[in-house]
Amino acid sequence: MTTPEQSTVKITEMTTHEQYTVKITEMATPEQSTVKITEMATPEQSTVKITEMATPEQSTVKITEKATPEQSAKKTTEMATPEQSTVKITEMATPGQSTVNTTETTTTGQSTKKTTEMTTPEQSTVQTTEMTTPEQSTVKITETTTPEQSTVKNTEMTTPEQSTVNTTEMTTPEQFTVQTTEMTTPGQSTVKITETTTPEQSTVKNTEMTTPEQSTVNTTEMTTPEQFTVQTTEMTTPGQSTLKITEMTTPEQSIVKTTEMTTPEQSTVKTTEMTTPEQSTKKTTEMTTPEQSTVQTTEMKTPEQSTVKITEMTTPGQSTVKTTEMTTPEQSTVQTTEMKTPEQSTVKITEMTTPGQSTVNTTEMTTPGQSAKKTTEMTTPEQSTVQTTDMKTRKESTLTTAKQTTHAQSRVTTTNMMIECICPCSKVGKGKWNFLRRMNLTLDQLTELLEPELDLMKKELSINKYNTSQMCRSKTSAPDDRVSAKFIGCVGVVFICLVTALFVFFDSHSYIVVKFNRRS
Repeated sequence: MTTPEQSTVKITEMTTHEQYTVKITEMATPEQSTVKITEMATPEQSTVKITEMATPEQSTVKITEKATPEQSAKKTTEMATPEQSTVKITEMATPGQSTVNTTETTTTGQSTKKTTEMTTPEQSTVQTTEMTTPEQSTVKITETTTPEQSTVKNTEMTTPEQSTVNTTEMTTPEQFTVQTTEMTTPGQSTVKITETTTPEQSTVKNTEMTTPEQSTVNTTEMTTPEQFTVQTTEMTTPGQSTLKITEMTTPEQSIVKTTEMTTPEQSTVKTTEMTTPEQSTKKTTEMTTPEQSTVQTTEMKTPEQSTVKITEMTTPGQSTVKTTEMTTPEQSTVQTTEMKTPEQSTVKITEMTTPGQSTVNTTEMTTPGQSAKKTTEMTTPEQSTVQTTDMKTRKESTLTTAKQTTHAQSRVTTTNMMIECICPCSKVGKGKWNFLRRMNLTLDQLTELLEPELDLMKKELSINKYNTSQMCRSKTSAPDDRVSAKFIGCVGVVFICLVTALFVFFDSHSYIVVKFNRRS
């Protein structure tokens, strides 16, 4: 059928007995479009329908539909625009089994996008989207959904000669969510991020960044709602150092931060900081150098109360230096430094400062088996300075020096030297204490110096009063042979016996009388 200057319609139908039927419909409009429909049917088997529409210099649309009774249906739609884009849609459905839907869009010289969706009733849905840009990047997204079970979404983006980003997200209803992101840059670095979330329980996030021949950074963060947060960062540089940072936060309670840096064959530095809101802050730093020294610093701060800082440095086989500084706001500052050298000496310096009042500085140096020197200096602003030095030499002498200076007045210096007697007492004789007469000592100093001798003398001169002859005589009876003494003794014996006999007689008489009365 032809219409002048309008359109031409041509229908062709071919039927084969008991086999198939082909019907072709073609409609052409001059300078506009051409539509061609081809339909092929096979009894009890399948039906194929092809629709093709072409517009000159604009676009071409081709639709192919194939249906198989009780099996599957496939429908393909392809639309092409010259020098612009091509869109191809394919849909395939299998009754009671699955549905596959594919969409592919191609832009000439620009990009290609392909989306595939496969749905299985009551089982899962898989959707894949792939977009490619020539000489730029490729993005591929895959999403798998299982009803009432889990959802897995994977995103992969590749840029030639630059980087690759791969993201995977898996969600399980009412259980957990796992999201993994991996980004790789050729010849540069690889970054991998994994995040696991459990509803109402915890969130774990792990980030790992690797740079070939340079370093590896691994960060782990675990958060528990209303309980605590733990964040760990570990950075490793091959042949150089390892840095590990751990931070644990408990809401309204405390924050603990630990930093550990290790340099092979050089040193290890470990720092721990614990902060309790409105209470205290404690920071500990420990630096260890193999075969050299160990330095440990501890600082504890209490708001509006005090600050304590302890530094201890140990050098194996050489010395130990320990410094303690305690500061109380508006009250005092106490700083103590102690240095010990094995088998040599010990030096201890203590400085206590009270603002506006006084400063006390004490230095004590002890050499084992040799001497001990102690210096105490107390300074009161605008008043006086008292300095006392006490030096003791074992088995030889003791030197005490006291110097007192009063502001703008005078200075008094007192020196006392006590020399110990090193000779045996049996060889000194009567004048062994004569050297004390040349020393200006007080009575208390003399008493303290002579105390051992006086104790020994008191022990030798003391006697036990229970061992004297008088005490022994007072407890012993002596014999007496005089007549008068014997007579008095006999009288005494008779008197005692008479009194006893009287009591016995009266008791016997009463017993006899009572017994006689019972018989009568």
